[in-house]
Amino acid sequence: MNRKSYKTFFLCLLTICYTLILCVVYIHFGHTKIGYDGDEVFSYMSSNSEVNYKELTALQDNSWYPSEYFHDALSVKEGYRFHYEIPVRNQATDVHPPFYYILLHTICSFFPGQFSMWYGIALNIILTLLSLFVLFLLLRLFIGGSFLPLTICFIFGMTYGVINNVLFIRMYVLLMLLVTLQYYLHLRMFLALKLTTDKFKFGQLILLALVTILGTLSQYYFLIFLFWLAAFFCLILFIQKKWTALFQYILTILISGICSVIMYPTMIKHIFSGYRGEEAAHKLVSIQGTFGDIREMFSIMSRQLANRHLGQILVIMLFWHFFCYCLKN
Repeated sequence: MNRKSYKTFFLCLLTICYTLILCVVYIHFGHTKIGYDGDEVFSYMSSNSEVNYKELTALQDNSWYPSEYFHDALSVKEGYRFHYEIPVRNQATDVHPPFYYILLHTICSFFPGQFSMWYGIALNIILTLLSLFVLFLLLRLFIGGSFLPLTICFIFGMTYGVINNVLFIRMYVLLMLLVTLQYYLHLRMFLALKLTTDKFKFGQLILLALVTILGTLSQYYFLIFLFWLAAFFCLILFIQKKWTALFQYILTILISGICSVIMYPTMIKHIFSGYRGEEAAHKLVSIQGTFGDIREMFSIMSRQLANRHLGQILVIMLFWHFFCYCLKN
Protein backbone atom coordinates (compact mmCIF):
# COMPACT_ATOMS: atom_id res chain seq x y z
CA MET A 1 0.00 0.00 0.00
CA ASN A 2 1.55 3.30 -1.07
CA ARG A 3 1.51 6.49 0.96
CA LYS A 4 -1.52 7.97 -0.82
CA SER A 5 -3.56 4.79 -0.43
CA TYR A 6 -2.63 4.62 3.25
CA LYS A 7 -3.78 8.21 3.85
CA THR A 8 -7.05 7.54 2.02
CA PHE A 9 -7.68 4.38 4.06
CA PHE A 10 -6.92 6.17 7.34
CA LEU A 11 -9.16 9.09 6.36
CA CYS A 12 -12.05 6.74 5.57
CA LEU A 13 -11.51 4.87 8.84
CA LEU A 14 -11.40 8.13 10.82
CA THR A 15 -14.55 9.36 9.07
CA ILE A 16 -16.41 6.17 9.98
CA CYS A 17 -15.22 6.37 13.61
CA TYR A 18 -16.20 10.03 13.95
CA THR A 19 -19.62 9.34 12.39
CA LEU A 20 -20.32 6.40 14.67
CA ILE A 21 -19.28 8.39 17.76
CA LEU A 22 -21.54 11.28 16.76
CA CYS A 23 -24.47 8.93 16.16
CA VAL A 24 -23.93 7.24 19.55
CA VAL A 25 -23.79 10.64 21.29
CA TYR A 26 -26.94 11.89 19.55
CA ILE A 27 -28.82 8.68 20.35
CA HIS A 28 -27.64 8.81 23.96
CA PHE A 29 -28.93 12.33 24.45
CA GLY A 30 -32.09 11.39 22.57
CA HIS A 31 -32.78 8.80 25.28
CA THR A 32 -32.48 11.56 27.89
CA LYS A 33 -35.10 13.71 26.17
CA ILE A 34 -38.14 14.18 28.41
CA GLY A 35 -41.32 15.76 27.13
CA TYR A 36 -41.91 17.89 24.05
CA ASP A 37 -41.88 21.59 23.35
CA GLY A 38 -45.21 22.82 21.99
CA ASP A 39 -43.63 23.55 18.61
CA GLU A 40 -42.37 19.97 18.41
CA VAL A 41 -45.93 18.71 18.91
CA PHE A 42 -47.03 21.09 16.15
CA SER A 43 -44.33 19.61 13.89
CA TYR A 44 -45.95 16.18 14.08
CA MET A 45 -49.47 17.56 13.83
CA SER A 46 -48.59 19.71 10.83
CA SER A 47 -46.87 16.79 9.14
CA ASN A 48 -49.39 14.03 9.76
CA SER A 49 -52.85 15.16 10.75
CA GLU A 50 -55.45 15.07 7.97
CA VAL A 51 -57.56 17.31 10.23
CA ASN A 52 -56.41 20.93 10.38
CA TYR A 53 -54.02 20.99 13.31
CA LYS A 54 -55.35 24.35 14.54
CA GLU A 55 -58.75 22.73 15.00
CA LEU A 56 -57.09 19.92 16.96
CA THR A 57 -55.35 22.33 19.33
CA ALA A 58 -58.51 24.34 20.01
CA LEU A 59 -59.31 22.26 23.09
CA GLN A 60 -62.37 23.03 25.18
CA ASP A 61 -62.03 23.67 28.89
CA ASN A 62 -63.42 21.08 31.30
CA SER A 63 -63.63 18.51 28.51
CA TRP A 64 -62.22 14.98 28.32
CA TYR A 65 -60.18 13.93 25.30
CA PRO A 66 -59.17 10.28 24.98
CA SER A 67 -55.57 9.38 24.21
CA GLU A 68 -56.61 8.25 20.71
CA TYR A 69 -57.52 11.84 19.92
CA PHE A 70 -53.91 12.96 20.30
CA HIS A 71 -52.41 9.76 18.90
CA ASP A 72 -54.36 10.21 15.67
CA ALA A 73 -53.26 13.84 15.47
CA LEU A 74 -49.57 12.97 15.77
CA SER A 75 -49.33 9.85 13.60
CA VAL A 76 -50.03 8.98 9.98
CA LYS A 77 -53.18 6.97 9.36
CA GLU A 78 -52.94 3.94 7.13
CA GLY A 79 -54.87 5.52 4.27
CA TYR A 80 -52.83 8.74 4.33
CA ARG A 81 -49.28 7.48 3.92
CA PHE A 82 -47.10 9.70 1.70
CA HIS A 83 -50.06 12.05 1.33
CA TYR A 84 -48.07 15.24 0.87
CA GLU A 85 -51.12 17.43 0.56
CA ILE A 86 -51.45 17.11 4.36
CA PRO A 87 -48.29 19.02 5.42
CA VAL A 88 -48.70 21.53 2.59
CA ARG A 89 -52.32 22.25 3.54
CA ASN A 90 -51.58 22.40 7.28
CA GLN A 91 -48.68 24.78 6.81
CA ALA A 92 -50.86 27.04 4.68
CA THR A 93 -52.74 27.85 7.92
CA ASP A 94 -49.49 28.34 9.85
CA VAL A 95 -46.53 30.70 9.35
CA HIS A 96 -43.78 28.43 8.00
CA PRO A 97 -43.10 26.86 4.57
CA PRO A 98 -43.68 23.09 4.29
CA PHE A 99 -40.45 21.36 3.19
CA TYR A 100 -39.34 20.17 6.64
CA TYR A 101 -42.82 18.86 7.39
CA ILE A 102 -42.84 16.99 4.08
CA LEU A 103 -39.62 15.24 5.12
CA LEU A 104 -41.02 14.39 8.57
CA HIS A 105 -44.27 13.13 7.01
CA THR A 106 -42.21 10.88 4.72
CA ILE A 107 -40.45 9.20 7.66
CA CYS A 108 -43.68 8.86 9.66
CA SER A 109 -45.40 7.31 6.63
CA PHE A 110 -43.16 4.25 6.97
CA PHE A 111 -44.71 3.68 10.41
CA PRO A 112 -48.46 4.25 10.01
CA GLY A 113 -50.49 4.43 13.20
CA GLN A 114 -47.37 4.86 15.32
CA PHE A 115 -45.77 7.82 17.05
CA SER A 116 -42.21 8.22 18.27
CA MET A 117 -39.89 11.11 18.94
CA TRP A 118 -37.22 9.09 17.11
CA TYR A 119 -38.80 9.81 13.74
CA GLY A 120 -37.97 13.50 14.16
CA ILE A 121 -34.63 12.91 15.89
CA ALA A 122 -33.54 10.42 13.20
CA LEU A 123 -34.36 13.01 10.53
CA ASN A 124 -32.33 15.61 12.41
CA ILE A 125 -29.38 13.24 12.80
CA ILE A 126 -29.30 12.63 9.05
CA LEU A 127 -29.54 16.35 8.30
CA THR A 128 -26.81 17.12 10.86
CA LEU A 129 -24.40 14.58 9.35
CA LEU A 130 -25.06 16.06 5.90
CA SER A 131 -24.40 19.54 7.32
CA LEU A 132 -21.10 18.40 8.79
CA PHE A 133 -20.14 16.86 5.45
CA VAL A 134 -20.78 20.15 3.63
CA LEU A 135 -18.86 21.98 6.37
CA PHE A 136 -15.98 19.56 5.79
CA LEU A 137 -15.96 20.43 2.08
CA LEU A 138 -16.09 24.12 2.95
CA LEU A 139 -13.20 23.91 5.41
CA ARG A 140 -11.07 22.07 2.86
CA LEU A 141 -11.37 25.09 0.58
CA PHE A 142 -10.21 27.41 3.37
CA ILE A 143 -7.49 25.47 5.17
CA GLY A 144 -6.71 22.60 2.80
CA GLY A 145 -6.02 18.99 3.68
CA SER A 146 -8.61 16.57 5.03
CA PHE A 147 -7.68 15.48 8.55
CA LEU A 148 -7.86 18.89 10.22
CA PRO A 149 -11.20 19.86 8.57
CA LEU A 150 -12.60 16.44 9.52
CA THR A 151 -11.56 16.86 13.14
CA ILE A 152 -12.98 20.38 13.31
CA CYS A 153 -16.30 19.07 11.99
CA PHE A 154 -16.29 16.32 14.59
CA ILE A 155 -15.63 18.78 17.42
CA PHE A 156 -18.35 21.09 16.09
CA GLY A 157 -20.79 18.17 15.91
CA MET A 158 -20.09 17.37 19.58
CA THR A 159 -20.94 20.86 20.83
CA TYR A 160 -23.94 21.59 22.98
CA GLY A 161 -25.52 23.82 20.35
CA VAL A 162 -25.51 21.12 17.66
CA ILE A 163 -26.74 18.40 20.03
CA ASN A 164 -29.51 20.70 21.22
CA ASN A 165 -30.57 21.29 17.63
CA VAL A 166 -30.59 17.55 16.90
CA LEU A 167 -33.01 16.98 19.79
CA PHE A 168 -35.30 19.89 18.87
CA ILE A 169 -37.73 18.50 16.31
CA ARG A 170 -38.08 21.57 14.12
CA MET A 171 -36.69 22.80 10.80
CA TYR A 172 -33.54 24.47 12.12
CA VAL A 173 -31.10 21.63 11.36
CA LEU A 174 -32.46 21.61 7.81
CA LEU A 175 -31.90 25.36 7.69
CA MET A 176 -28.31 24.88 8.89
CA LEU A 177 -27.70 22.37 6.10
CA LEU A 178 -29.11 24.56 3.34
CA VAL A 179 -27.38 27.74 4.54
CA THR A 180 -24.02 25.94 4.69
CA LEU A 181 -24.61 24.35 1.29
CA GLN A 182 -25.61 27.67 -0.27
CA TYR A 183 -22.46 29.35 1.03
CA TYR A 184 -20.34 26.44 -0.22
CA LEU A 185 -21.90 26.61 -3.69
CA HIS A 186 -21.25 30.35 -3.92
CA LEU A 187 -17.63 29.88 -2.93
CA ARG A 188 -17.16 27.10 -5.48
CA MET A 189 -18.78 29.20 -8.19
CA PHE A 190 -16.49 32.11 -7.36
CA LEU A 191 -13.37 29.94 -7.46
CA ALA A 192 -14.45 28.22 -10.69
CA LEU A 193 -15.07 31.59 -12.33
CA LYS A 194 -11.46 32.61 -11.67
CA LEU A 195 -10.25 29.62 -13.67
CA THR A 196 -12.73 29.73 -16.56
CA THR A 197 -14.39 32.21 -18.88
CA ASP A 198 -16.95 34.84 -17.98
CA LYS A 199 -19.84 32.48 -17.35
CA PHE A 200 -21.07 29.76 -15.01
CA LYS A 201 -21.64 26.17 -16.01
CA PHE A 202 -25.23 25.04 -16.42
CA GLY A 203 -24.85 22.44 -13.65
CA GLN A 204 -23.73 25.11 -11.18
CA LEU A 205 -26.78 27.23 -11.92
CA ILE A 206 -29.11 24.23 -11.52
CA LEU A 207 -27.62 23.44 -8.10
CA LEU A 208 -27.88 27.10 -7.11
CA ALA A 209 -31.56 27.17 -8.11
CA LEU A 210 -32.31 23.90 -6.32
CA VAL A 211 -30.75 24.97 -3.02
CA THR A 212 -32.39 28.39 -3.26
CA ILE A 213 -35.84 26.85 -3.75
CA LEU A 214 -35.39 24.29 -0.97
CA GLY A 215 -34.08 26.96 1.40
CA THR A 216 -37.01 29.25 0.66
CA LEU A 217 -39.46 26.40 1.23
CA SER A 218 -37.79 25.48 4.54
CA GLN A 219 -37.58 28.72 6.52
CA TYR A 220 -38.22 32.32 5.50
CA TYR A 221 -35.15 33.48 7.42
CA PHE A 222 -33.16 31.75 4.69
CA LEU A 223 -34.15 34.69 2.48
CA ILE A 224 -32.35 37.14 4.78
CA PHE A 225 -29.14 35.14 4.51
CA LEU A 226 -29.59 34.80 0.75
CA PHE A 227 -30.22 38.52 0.30
CA TRP A 228 -26.93 39.58 1.87
CA LEU A 229 -24.98 36.73 0.27
CA ALA A 230 -26.41 37.49 -3.17
CA ALA A 231 -25.81 41.23 -2.79
CA PHE A 232 -22.16 40.65 -1.88
CA PHE A 233 -21.74 38.10 -4.68
CA CYS A 234 -23.26 40.47 -7.26
CA LEU A 235 -20.98 43.25 -6.05
CA ILE A 236 -17.92 41.05 -6.59
CA LEU A 237 -19.05 40.09 -10.09
CA PHE A 238 -19.75 43.74 -10.88
CA ILE A 239 -16.31 44.88 -9.69
CA GLN A 240 -14.66 42.12 -11.72
CA LYS A 241 -16.83 43.03 -14.75
CA LYS A 242 -18.10 39.48 -15.13
CA TRP A 243 -21.19 40.65 -16.98
CA THR A 244 -22.36 37.32 -18.39
CA ALA A 245 -21.91 35.59 -15.04
CA LEU A 246 -23.71 38.45 -13.28
CA PHE A 247 -26.66 38.15 -15.67
CA GLN A 248 -26.77 34.36 -15.26
CA TYR A 249 -26.68 34.65 -11.48
CA ILE A 250 -29.42 37.27 -11.17
CA LEU A 251 -31.63 35.40 -13.65
CA THR A 252 -31.16 32.14 -11.73
CA ILE A 253 -32.10 33.76 -8.43
CA LEU A 254 -35.17 35.38 -9.98
CA ILE A 255 -36.30 32.13 -11.60
CA SER A 256 -35.76 30.32 -8.30
CA GLY A 257 -37.95 32.86 -6.52
CA ILE A 258 -40.70 32.54 -9.13
CA CYS A 259 -40.56 28.74 -8.95
CA SER A 260 -40.81 28.90 -5.14
CA VAL A 261 -43.94 31.01 -5.37
CA ILE A 262 -45.48 28.73 -8.02
CA MET A 263 -44.77 25.66 -5.91
CA TYR A 264 -46.07 27.25 -2.70
CA PRO A 265 -48.14 30.39 -3.46
CA THR A 266 -49.19 30.68 0.20
CA MET A 267 -45.72 32.01 0.94
CA ILE A 268 -46.80 35.41 -0.41
CA LYS A 269 -49.42 35.67 2.33
CA HIS A 270 -46.98 34.32 4.91
CA ILE A 271 -44.27 36.83 4.07
CA PHE A 272 -46.43 39.94 3.75
CA SER A 273 -49.14 39.28 6.34
CA GLY A 274 -47.94 36.43 8.58
CA TYR A 275 -46.09 37.49 11.70
CA ARG A 276 -43.01 35.37 10.88
CA GLY A 277 -42.78 36.78 7.38
CA GLU A 278 -43.26 40.34 8.61
CA GLU A 279 -40.64 39.70 11.28
CA ALA A 280 -38.16 38.45 8.66
CA ALA A 281 -38.96 41.35 6.31
CA HIS A 282 -38.46 43.86 9.13
CA LYS A 283 -35.09 42.38 10.00
CA LEU A 284 -34.11 42.50 6.33
CA VAL A 285 -34.68 46.25 6.00
CA SER A 286 -33.51 47.18 9.48
CA ILE A 287 -29.72 47.52 9.36
CA GLN A 288 -29.48 48.35 13.05
CA GLY A 289 -31.68 45.38 13.92
CA THR A 290 -29.61 43.13 11.68
CA PHE A 291 -26.33 44.01 13.42
CA GLY A 292 -28.05 43.62 16.78
CA ASP A 293 -29.21 40.15 15.78
CA ILE A 294 -25.70 39.29 14.59
CA ARG A 295 -24.30 40.26 18.00
CA GLU A 296 -26.97 38.21 19.74
CA MET A 297 -26.34 35.25 17.44
CA PHE A 298 -22.59 35.44 18.09
CA SER A 299 -23.26 35.53 21.83
CA ILE A 300 -25.46 32.43 21.61
CA MET A 301 -22.94 30.60 19.43
CA SER A 302 -20.11 31.50 21.80
CA ARG A 303 -22.10 30.21 24.76
CA GLN A 304 -23.32 26.98 23.16
CA LEU A 305 -20.36 26.09 20.95
CA ALA A 306 -17.29 27.31 22.83
CA ASN A 307 -18.23 27.92 26.48
CA ARG A 308 -18.19 31.70 25.88
CA HIS A 309 -14.70 31.65 24.31
CA LEU A 310 -15.61 31.75 20.61
CA GLY A 311 -13.96 35.16 20.11
CA GLN A 312 -10.63 33.96 21.48
CA ILE A 313 -10.80 30.79 19.39
CA LEU A 314 -11.43 32.78 16.21
CA VAL A 315 -8.49 35.08 16.98
CA ILE A 316 -6.20 32.09 17.54
CA MET A 317 -7.38 30.51 14.28
CA LEU A 318 -6.76 33.78 12.44
CA PHE A 319 -3.19 34.04 13.73
CA TRP A 320 -2.58 30.36 12.95
CA HIS A 321 -3.84 30.84 9.40
CA PHE A 322 -1.61 33.90 8.99
CA PHE A 323 1.38 31.98 10.37
CA CYS A 324 0.82 29.09 7.94
CA TYR A 325 0.44 31.55 5.07
CA CYS A 326 3.78 33.18 5.95
CA LEU A 327 5.51 29.80 6.07
CA LYS A 328 4.23 28.91 2.60
CA ASN A 329 5.48 32.20 1.17
